[in-house]
Order: sequence, then structure tokens, then C-alpha cells
Amino acid sequence: MIMSKEEQLLGCKLEDKTICRECGGRCCQTTACEASPYDFDCDRNKMIAALESGNYSIDLIFDKQRKVFKTIGNMFTLDLSFLINSHEATLYMRPRNQGKLIVDVIHIGNRNYPCIFWNKYEGCRLPYEERPRYGRGIIPISPGVCENIYDTRAMLLKEWHEYNEFLFQMVKRYFDEDWYLPLGFTIR
Repeated sequence: MIMSKEEQLLGCKLEDKTICRECGGRCCQTTACEASPYDFDCDRNKMIAALESGNYSIDLIFDKQRKVFKTIGNMFTLDLSFLINSHEATLYMRPRNQGKLIVDVIHIGNRNYPCIFWNKYEGCRLPYEERPRYGRGIIPISPGVCENIYDTRAMLLKEWHEYNEFLFQMVKRYFDEDWYLPLGFTIR
């Protein structure tokens, strides 16, 4: 069987701890990398278990923000029909960012939130093979310079689209209304 370039690259360990140590893991200090449904064997029960562990969160990626959110009075709400019927936005999972909630769909300000699995002494605590797909696809070139073998935005939109309704139900389960309401955001 002929393997694709992506399969060949993922068969290699693309990690270079020396380069990452010099850089200080800037990418992991900013935010956690994106997971793929394949990281959970496309099994919704494994996705639920990851969320229940507190180590994973639900995030949102979109091409056109104004279409993803509906305004009801002075409140924003996620537009479920747009999420389910459009390929311009999708909910997806990622490792949780330190200090953030399980539902992490609103990003305010410029503050960085490191990945829950990252620390300054060890770098990523996950073994390479257990890291999310899009984290394994990052290739360190030199300190602070990395390449990604994926078009992450396009891949996330494609891979997670069929899970939107399921993840929306998980958002409703884990939504921390006390935190989001002062921002003028609700889930319906």
C-alpha cells in the first residue's frame, strides 16, 4: 500500500526537544493544539470521557464570526442551525488551556493560556504518540520557527463538522453560565 505524505510524516517522530527547549515552547504557552476526532477513534464516548477528565475543552473555529453568533436583545448566542448546516464554522476539541473552562468558545483579550499538559520544566507531559493530531503535525525548524504539515483550519472544519450537534449538546452540559453571562453570551 502506498502511504500519503501525511501518513509518512506522522510515522516519523517530528519532535525536536532541543529546538523546543531553546524556544521555550512558545506555541504551547499561547494555547493548546487542536485535536482530531481520530484522536478519540471517532468515538463519542471517548470524547465525553476526555471532557469529563477536565483535560479537554470544546472550542470554536469559524471563517465568518458574524454568522456563527446570533444577537438576541443584547445577548450573543451560538447559532446551532448555522453550525450544523454550514462548513464555515465548527465546534472542535482541544486540550484544555490552563485557567480556562471546558467550554472555551469566547476568546477575549491578548492573554496567553498555556496548554494544560505543558509546563516549563518538562514541556509537553504527554508522550508524543498521545498528543493531539495537530500538535504532532508541528515540525520545529529552529527556535521559534515551526511548520505545520496540515492546513489546520480547513482540516478542523472538515473533520469535526459531523460532530457539531453532539459537541453542541456537550457545550450545553458544561456551559458555565456564571462566567459567560457578564460577557453577554448565552447557549440556547
